[in-house]
Amino acid sequence: MSNTVSRHALERFRKHFGEPSSEFQAGDFSIILLDTVSLSADQTPLIAQAPQQFLTSLRSSGSGGPRILLTHIPLYRQDGTSCGPLRESKTPIHAGHGYQYQNVLTQSLSHEIVDILRPMAVFSGDDHDYCYVEHNFGGMKIPEHTVKSFSWAMVCSPRDDVDKDRE
Repeated sequence: MSNTVSRHALERFRKHFGEPSSEFQAGDFSIILLDTVSLSADQTPLIAQAPQQFLTSLRSSGSGGPRILLTHIPLYRQDGTSCGPLRESKTPIHAGHGYQYQNVLTQSLSHEIVDILRPMAVFSGDDHDYCYVEHNFGGMKIPEHTVKSFSWAMVCSPRDDVDKDRE
C-alpha cells in the first residue's frame, strides 16, 4: 500500500484524461481501467473510496463477457518471481512501497480485485520494464503483462543514430 496519494495529481489526471476507474466495451470484451494507485492508498482513505465503489459496482453488475484489466500497479507476486526472457533488466519486480510509491499490490487487494473482476488478462505498467507473470488465483490462471514504458525519448536507440549517420 502506498503511503499517500496527491489529491492535486489525481485531480490533474481527471482533468486531462477523465475518470481513472472506468469500463468500456471493445467488441465482446469489457476493458476495466482500475485506479489501483488510489485504491491502495492507506494514508488517504477518502481517495480510495471512489475506486472501491467502482470495484464494488462491478461485483453487483456481474460480468457481461470476458474482462481485461488495465492497472498501473501490477498484481501481487512473491519477491524473486521471474519476469520471463523478454525483460531487459535481469532483476524481477520486488515488492516495495513508500511516499507516493508502490510497485506491486498487496496480496489481499490482488485477491479482492481478481475475485470481483475475474479478468482473463491483466496489463500493468508501474515497473517501466516488461514482465510476464502467470498468476494462479484459486485455480484461475491469469496472464499479466507489465508493459515497458514507451515515450518519444525511447523511440530512437543510439544504434539508430549511428546507422542514420552512415546513410
